[in-house]
Amino acid sequence: MLFLCAKIPKGKEKYDFALQSNKVISQNMRERGMYMLKLKYLEDNRELVMRLLEAWTYDEESLILLEQYRISSNAVYPYKCRGEVHLLRFSPTVEKAPEIIRAELEYLKFLKENGYAVPEIILSNNGHELEVIDTPWGAYSAAVFKRVKGERLDGLTLTDEIIIGYGRALGELHLLSQKYKPKAYKRLSYDEQLDYMLNTMTQMNNEDLIICAIKELRKDLASLTKTQENYGLIHYDYELDNVFFERESKCYHVIDFDDAVYHYYMMDIVKCIENIMEEHPEMDIEHVESYLLKGYTSVKSIDPVILENTDIFKRYFQIYQYVRCRVSLSEPIDNPPQWMVNVTHHIEKILQEIQLMIKKSSKS
Repeated sequence: MLFLCAKIPKGKEKYDFALQSNKVISQNMRERGMYMLKLKYLEDNRELVMRLLEAWTYDEESLILLEQYRISSNAVYPYKCRGEVHLLRFSPTVEKAPEIIRAELEYLKFLKENGYAVPEIILSNNGHELEVIDTPWGAYSAAVFKRVKGERLDGLTLTDEIIIGYGRALGELHLLSQKYKPKAYKRLSYDEQLDYMLNTMTQMNNEDLIICAIKELRKDLASLTKTQENYGLIHYDYELDNVFFERESKCYHVIDFDDAVYHYYMMDIVKCIENIMEEHPEMDIEHVESYLLKGYTSVKSIDPVILENTDIFKRYFQIYQYVRCRVSLSEPIDNPPQWMVNVTHHIEKILQEIQLMIKKSSKS
């Protein structure tokens, strides 16, 4: 089986949650054009940051680290508390319902309790995992996480050993997902995301191509058989920049479960391999696939029927990316700064490329 990658352009800069270097990465995610909040929420609002940060304890002298923020699907600002690096993550409640974030935090606690390496949630001064705070700029959901150990995989040479371990860590994650039963909050399913995509595109002009693609995608996904072995809560963003490798312990620390969704486990595998090939086009895809699956199948089996339908999951990624990028441009602001103009042009280019891929796919 061969995963054929449809490459989506993105900015070359990287952000460093682990703060392993002194690189200032303030605006890089604005240039990636993927999974962003609406443009009006991408500004660095330091008054808002401090208003939210008041709910936690912080080292005053560490606030210079706030300059290493990034804003994409969330705003994330690093700082220190008693010398340890913490990460303040927040988003407007009109963009993300607090219940969806609480479902993510509940899953993180389950994984941590079962020995999986994920970020530690830092309670607020009020003892809350999530604070929903009214501000002059609207209501925001805020949470804080402790920095994980290790080096980010997108900054390392991907040896065969690392790729095998990367795949094994994903298999271990999916094994735990099979056992997970939500207590109070539940993440969305791909069916609900498809509803969202279809409703969103129906309200926009000149999107007949995407609407047809969503309907076709739903039909193809419905043709697959869900089982406990092949379907469950997935990460959805299990990519090199969300996994940290601790050399001494050979442990893989996984962050950013913000996109977790109930889906076929193959969705994570397909996205993982495509991301490696996007970051390392010089690598042989069959070699990457072989070693990643070697690690994965050392702990978890793969449904052979699902394995033969990887194209469905590539289309899901493309279409969902298109919808989210389209939404990010849906509320333009007056007199935008130049960086926002550049971001807009970059996202428009992504939209055009995805449209071309979908047109090509529909003709074949």
